Amino acid sequence: MTLAAPPVRTLTAGAPLTRAKAAVIMLHGRDATAQGILSLADVLAYPDLHYLAPQAPGGSWYPASFLAPLQDSEAALSRALAAIAALSDGLSDAGFSSERTVLIGFSQGGCLGLEYVARNARRYGAVAGLSAGLIGPENTPRNYGARCRAPPCSSAAAMWIPTSPLPARRRPPVCCANSAPTSRRGSIPAWATPSTMTRSAR
Repeated sequence: MTLAAPPVRTLTAGAPLTRAKAAVIMLHGRDATAQGILSLADVLAYPDLHYLAPQAPGGSWYPASFLAPLQDSEAALSRALAAIAALSDGLSDAGFSSERTVLIGFSQGGCLGLEYVARNARRYGAVAGLSAGLIGPENTPRNYGARCRAPPCSSAAAMWIPTSPLPARRRPPVCCANSAPTSRRGSIPAWATPSTMTRSAR
């Protein structure tokens, strides 16, 4: 089983779609790569998950800071959100409901993921915004309409979010910003260390 071709180059890893219990969309940060964030799949090492990591054209999802007015990045942001929507729709067509879909993003990718979830409210398997926040300054109207139905969500400096298909004994540990980031399966990649993740998501 394969998904319809997404609008951006997308790398995959983990279990094939025919065997996966859940799918994880992984969104890299500014000036980074899909390959970089996809390396997290090796660290998590959950054999029943299918990972998808789209590559932002030019290495960035949108040009301005995430605190800039939305109109400063509107064209690029719309394309980036459409790319996530295409992946999500493809997973749905392949039999993966939103409850079997996880979104994880780091820095700019985390901001993008949170913005997508806010605009497309439903119950997701999990949502993780790592060093991230909703896009736009504090006075941005947040008239998103529907709300998420209480998925396991977090926006934190450094935190692994357990996904609902995983039994408790296989869930990764939570990492606080002032703790050593380790996993039962190995070290967290350098780009995801607390010292890196406490920098601005730009």
